[in-house]
Amino acid sequence: MELVLADSLYGKNSQFLRKLDESNLPYVVVIRSNHRVWFPLWQSVRENKWCKFEITFSN
Repeated sequence: MELVLADSLYGKNSQFLRKLDESNLPYVVVIRSNHRVWFPLWQSVRENKWCKFEITFSN
């Protein structure tokens, strides 16, 4: 599975995010706590607690 991971510099770049959407690639981006996000009125938002995890990178 291909997955794009990006830091907060890319997480606030709407053009970058739009290209990911257009490419139909799954992605996870970091956004800063003071970054505003607007959702459509019909969309519900769920906030989960942060949890610590370990990741192992491999080729």
